[in-house]
Amino acid sequence: MTQTRIPRRDFVRLSAAAVGAAFLTPQGLLAQATPDLRIEMDGLITFVRPKTSTGPWRALLMDTTKLQHAHVDRHWPILRIRRAVIDQTVTKQPTPLPKPAPQPSGGEWQWDLTDTEVYVIRGSSEVSGGLSTEMTTRRRNGNGSYVSKCTTDTAEHSDVSWLADLKACCGGGTIKSDHVSGSLAGGMIASRVILGGGKLTCAHSAIGANKNYVFRVNANYEQNFADVVRCDIQASGQPFVLRLKRGTTTTDIAFKTTQPTVVAHIANYVADGHVGGDPKAPIEHFAAYYELLDPAPTYDPIPRFVSDCTGAHPPAGGPAPGGAAHRPNPGDPPAYCPPGAGDEP
Repeated sequence: MTQTRIPRRDFVRLSAAAVGAAFLTPQGLLAQATPDLRIEMDGLITFVRPKTSTGPWRALLMDTTKLQHAHVDRHWPILRIRRAVIDQTVTKQPTPLPKPAPQPSGGEWQWDLTDTEVYVIRGSSEVSGGLSTEMTTRRRNGNGSYVSKCTTDTAEHSDVSWLADLKACCGGGTIKSDHVSGSLAGGMIASRVILGGGKLTCAHSAIGANKNYVFRVNANYEQNFADVVRCDIQASGQPFVLRLKRGTTTTDIAFKTTQPTVVAHIANYVADGHVGGDPKAPIEHFAAYYELLDPAPTYDPIPRFVSDCTGAHPPAGGPAPGGAAHRPNPGDPPAYCPPGAGDEP
């Protein structure tokens, strides 16, 4: 996956924007509005839906150093937040990751999420109650089937059906239980994000190729894929803290009360300056998702470029290694384990 803002290689689902709220303190004084929280995710990430509607979703950032697929480039699990929104009286600047790990912009702080679980705390407790998902923006026919495999209409992009569905890709399997919970040290999951509430939506990057292209995974599954997943959580008058737990160490990230929404960007990226263009790379990166499933699928289908959203084949993008014509690729689209197939075990 190329470490530009987009295209990225893996993704799943997320959602809408939120609003700040003023509230009365116990003394009856009007306090400053507390910011809502948006968690924006992209890169090599698998989203796991819980067995119950009130349970937490989990976003799993894969440790690419533990994979069997040899052609998956090294990825780093990271969290980035604009320095201007962080309450620096509570939160200290993190230690920088050395290159070749991805580097933040000058206005951001970046945390290494290796072997780390991320929790969202609202007020004094973890956010809970379950996630809602956006399922109304993509046009459907009377029988429930989708009108189109692709759309250039931005209003439709928030629908979670644009997220790559592992059941549709390979026919079944569930996420192995030790990936969903338990210790991260030494396992295939580099980081785990616990999403206990809010609204989940998909999105397309403003400059990504994904928004204009259709990919075929198998004979029965062909569509455009989202490359960004968002989870929007309302503050309801209570401050948020992002809590990072690595072994016995806990780090709390607190926010100023100066903006209506705080954006936390979680990603699983390759090194800065990574040179893409190898037609095999996106194939191998998507195949890495299948290593999470139990039982393992009998085949590992990967997304192959079919056409742009008009149905036409755009010109080849130029020569690729080995002289093959380079076609647009899905980068690292997030993947989704749907209920009935990829549930939490």
